[in-house]
Amino acid sequence: MRETVGELVRRLRLARGWSQRRLAEALAEAAPGRVPPTRNDVSRWEIGTRSPREWLPFLAQVLQVPREMLEMAKAASPVEPAPPVRSVADFLPEGDPLAPLHPRPRHRSR
Repeated sequence: MRETVGELVRRLRLARGWSQRRLAEALAEAAPGRVPPTRNDVSRWEIGTRSPREWLPFLAQVLQVPREMLEMAKAASPVEPAPPVRSVADFLPEGDPLAPLHPRPRHRSR
């Protein structure tokens, strides 16, 4: 399976010895006049919760890779999410006093 764009950005960033903040600063320098990305934006790209689509040309410039490499990674399917984590409540019998309360349906007053 190919790397996602987030995995690729992270690998290239770490190969340069840069922090997420340093990459965000380099992108801000490469794209004057634009609202600069933050360290949090870089983190979201790397973990796959956001896409850096409008930053791809600048990422390619700053990380010194062909833009096509980033675009191919962007087309890669992300890793499947982990199954949901079960809690203690999942193992309690129905009606157990320790079971979480379920909200009652609210009726709208007209």
